[in-house]
Amino acid sequence: MEILPFKYYRLYITKNANGNNGYFSMNTFSMYEANESTTDLCIGATATASSEINSTNNAPKAIDNNASTYWETASTSGDKWFKVELPTARKVRKLIITATTYQGEMPSAFIFQGSNDNVNWVNLKTVNKGTFSSPTSYTELLSTVVGGKSVLDSGDPSLKVILFNWQTMQYIIHTTPNASGDWFIYLNDTSDVLITHIGPAGYQPISDGPVTPMVY
Repeated sequence: MEILPFKYYRLYITKNANGNNGYFSMNTFSMYEANESTTDLCIGATATASSEINSTNNAPKAIDNNASTYWETASTSGDKWFKVELPTARKVRKLIITATTYQGEMPSAFIFQGSNDNVNWVNLKTVNKGTFSSPTSYTELLSTVVGGKSVLDSGDPSLKVILFNWQTMQYIIHTTPNASGDWFIYLNDTSDVLITHIGPAGYQPISDGPVTPMVY
């Protein structure tokens, strides 16, 4: 399935690095539209949370681009959420979370979700790192990439490249190669794919597979 743009993103957090659901905290929470991007989508966004320990260490402190501030929840046991509202809907392919000095409170198990109405949420990725000691930061990638070159025996680029799930043969997505025949597609699935190259009338389609997407 193609990565879709959302206006709201949420961490639904169930465990911290200590293995419980008491306190949670983050020094910084960052989201990026491309895996290689350095532009944090959270800068200028709005952050809220289901729990804040006080008015100083509140949700906006996790996205204020200030390493000396942080968000921390109250100690009440139970699942909690941290939400970011972007100015406009954007695609997210990478998350970076950094720990506070209370390293055991760092989110360790959570569901990353997206929404465009702040009511209906789509699960984008489930993370469960278990318990770990002295965490500082970690990066989660939401997408894989498939790409290559698609040209006809005439040397011209093919008209279209179509991807199907290798096991179910279900259509996933298609794209048009550039003038040199180069193409790539971001996916949020690691399942093997069948790649079919379509030429103009008179050319027989050629298929390649199974191809395993790469984390990019």
